[in-house]
Amino acid sequence: LRALDELNAWLEAHAGNEFEARAGADRKDCLKRLAQSDLIVAHFYTEVEQWDGARIHAERALILAGQSGDASTISKAERSMAGLPRDTQDQAPGAAPTDPAALHAPEVPSAPPSGALP
Repeated sequence: LRALDELNAWLEAHAGNEFEARAGADRKDCLKRLAQSDLIVAHFYTEVEQWDGARIHAERALILAGQSGDASTISKAERSMAGLPRDTQDQAPGAAPTDPAALHAPEVPSAPPSGALP
């Protein structure tokens, strides 16, 4: 999370810098890695049948994966959510969580406006 905060701060402070595209790509990679980490934790909680923990981490993984734009990680996060017992999901099936703070997720601002890699 610290790396993501530092990348966000750098991108905000150095808009237009020659390294902005690289920092934007690093930010997306960081988001993807954070999502993958949450998927690992969600899997652990699933194995020990701690459904609240599994749900919290799967939802946060879905948020972070969506912000990373990585299709593979998004798909894994969606499958992780779909694999949870229905009574642990507070939202309609297929609905993406929208409030990271409610999930104890890091605040992750949207992608920088320009110069970032797709």
